[in-house]
Amino acid sequence: MTTASSDIFRILTVAPSLIQIEVLNAEQFKQDASDFTIGSYLKISDDSNTSIIALVQSFKIKETNQGGETAVTTPTFILDAQPIGFLDGEGNFRRGGQQIAIPPSNVEIADDTLLNQIYSSISTEKQFCFSTLAQKPSIEIAVDGDKFFSKHIAVVGSTGSGKSGTVAKILQEGIAPTSDQTQRGVLNNTHILLFDLHGEYKTAFPKSKKIDVNNLVLPYWLMNSEELEEMFIESNESNSHNQVSQFKASVTLNKKRHNSGLSKVNYDTPVYFSIDEVYRYISNHNISTKDAKTGELKIKEKVAGLPDEYQLFEVIEFEDKATGKINSGPYAGEFDRFVPRLETKLNDDRLSFLLKPRKTDGSEYKTSDLPEILKQFIGYTDTENENITIIDLSGIPFEVLSIVVSLISRLVFDFCFYYKSAITAKSGWLNYCLSSFTRFF
Repeated sequence: MTTASSDIFRILTVAPSLIQIEVLNAEQFKQDASDFTIGSYLKISDDSNTSIIALVQSFKIKETNQGGETAVTTPTFILDAQPIGFLDGEGNFRRGGQQIAIPPSNVEIADDTLLNQIYSSISTEKQFCFSTLAQKPSIEIAVDGDKFFSKHIAVVGSTGSGKSGTVAKILQEGIAPTSDQTQRGVLNNTHILLFDLHGEYKTAFPKSKKIDVNNLVLPYWLMNSEELEEMFIESNESNSHNQVSQFKASVTLNKKRHNSGLSKVNYDTPVYFSIDEVYRYISNHNISTKDAKTGELKIKEKVAGLPDEYQLFEVIEFEDKATGKINSGPYAGEFDRFVPRLETKLNDDRLSFLLKPRKTDGSEYKTSDLPEILKQFIGYTDTENENITIIDLSGIPFEVLSIVVSLISRLVFDFCFYYKSAITAKSGWLNYCLSSFTRFF
């Protein structure tokens, strides 16, 4: 019902962010607007039929005396409303500011027709609806789906307010097929990757691909320099600069050793390297000896056929120190704390999914296995197609949780970035994606 304003409302203040309206006849107002609450909508118009839509934010009581000191006071109400948009010449709701003649002449409480105008201004083919208006559950709220899913969204609220339920509803509507897709038996062209921190979304999406710590494949060699150092380097130690220096050198050199076919390999290139060999490199440096004159490392017996630069990756022994002839190596004793920390990480069974991922035949995942690794996040299974992949992080150790999330996010983003270019090329798209992906850094 639309309530006329002449005897009920009086506009007191008009500002860009606040409109104050006095309710002159409280009894009549109650009769005409029984379901009026904070959060309700008002339509404020001038004589030229320019209309602003405002949202009621608060109210206060104003008492006025009628007939002297002994007369009964008659309370009136002052509503504080925030302008949120306007109706254009065609009656469509538009967000933003709009000039209105001073003083405005009319105030109306928004009825169902006006509320539908506000929330149905999106073109039909772009409408995405997952909720209703709190004040009027019969009014469905539609948003522009393209804009909604192409921007960052935050769902905030106190504990128990329904954040998880809201997220689940949004995603359920996002992957729901249209009637035409249902008839043809095809999926909605949507794929969602859901990081489930507390393992609470499986029941909301029974037909989903589910990944947890038991079947997640995320090899350590996909981590970038910051993630590797966050995991293995203790930055507050006095010799952390030496740790970073030699760890970087060993990782870069080991990547080159195992990826000789790539022309450009650096610390950040997401290609295979052996963390066990890097451990031996650091451990060997910690006990190394060198020639007192030339500075050359004094290895008792070098591995035959292996270049000198790769010797530290193997199990080797050094000659004992001799006064004036053989001294301690350049980093001998520098990594007394670094070496056991690396060893502890490598032997931590909780981190096996990250540091010791293995195929069913027991072999390691290498650079050539990158398509298989990516497919677990963005591909479909052989038995059933799913629109949503749930990554249950509840079993991931807290100390690597942020690394896991950032690593998966970056992998998917980078692949999709190059996938667009590959689709444009329309030929050899997978090889193009993978070669560009490894050259990205």
